[in-house]
Amino acid sequence: MSGVALQAYLRQAAFYFTGYLLAVPISGALAISKVKRIIKGERRPPLAIQASDASARDFVPGLHHSWLVANGIRLHTVRAGPSTSTPPKPVMVFIHGFPEAWFSWRHQLEHFKQEYDVVAFDMRGYNESDKPLGIDSYLMRLLVSDVVTIIKSVSPDRQVTLVAHDWGGVIAWVLARAHPELLSHLVVLCAPHPSNFLEKMTTAQMLKSWYIFFFQVPWIPEAVLSDDNFVFIQKMFTSRKMGLRNRDRISPEEIARYKVAASRPGALTSMINYYRALYRYDPRYPKPKKGKLKVPTLLMWAEDDGAFTPKVFEDTEAHVEDLTTIGLSDCSHWAQQDRPDLVNRHITEFLASHATTLGSRL
Repeated sequence: MSGVALQAYLRQAAFYFTGYLLAVPISGALAISKVKRIIKGERRPPLAIQASDASARDFVPGLHHSWLVANGIRLHTVRAGPSTSTPPKPVMVFIHGFPEAWFSWRHQLEHFKQEYDVVAFDMRGYNESDKPLGIDSYLMRLLVSDVVTIIKSVSPDRQVTLVAHDWGGVIAWVLARAHPELLSHLVVLCAPHPSNFLEKMTTAQMLKSWYIFFFQVPWIPEAVLSDDNFVFIQKMFTSRKMGLRNRDRISPEEIARYKVAASRPGALTSMINYYRALYRYDPRYPKPKKGKLKVPTLLMWAEDDGAFTPKVFEDTEAHVEDLTTIGLSDCSHWAQQDRPDLVNRHITEFLASHATTLGSRL
């Protein structure tokens, strides 16, 4: 066994051990909560929105819904139509995070669809996309390959602007380092550069990342997240520590859509499997190009991010040659939904300042 493989296995064992330590009090609290609700006779009504294929398709009018096949699975894709203009519009591809879906980008799709050929999709395991079984179905090389397939399908000849948030940001960083020729620009929201995240790890960040350890445990995380009509997901968007700072930016109906997406058969386990696969050893992990990332990059971090400390975003220029970093005030982890106008403005200004970098990848 190589030294790299041994380190990966030891790290995975440490994550499992910590996860089981967390699982004991969390599962105990869940059991107590269930008993209390039974005693009180409390009952949550079923989800008001049925999990039909059309359940969230009215968020942005004028989008076309289709499926692309990547690595043998169907990925649900939304697009403002391929461009028929001459020259064609530049392509902008969006990758969502956890526990979201394509419609987390509703404000950006609406804003940019006039000037760009906008494309968003449900990542494998999410919402309407296929949900392959097994943790190894969510290894990073497959997640990156899915996005590469989408990029090459929607823009066969030209580079694209890749916009990503949270887990989508993790995938985007890895993709940009391994396949920089595909991108004209990279925009990342609330997701630190992977190397920077490890270099800047602090006790405060470890505490914020407790759920990564907890998610390594089988079954119990699914029970916690789905309990009480998926109230955990509701709290992620509304609680004091994690929720949107501008609460009027997300409606009860929109939160219900996320619950419906997570309630689809197999979805919740698939979503959590991203975390379970994160630290597994994979000899085919996408290899980064040597040196700093050269793709012009905009990194936005939120001052009130419940998932990341500001520290993990510091000094990212050590890994990126052309980097613009912006801190978003009065903004939670859900930046593109919490302060959409501000996020859209920063993206627009960044793209305008780097307009000459657009081109063919051939």
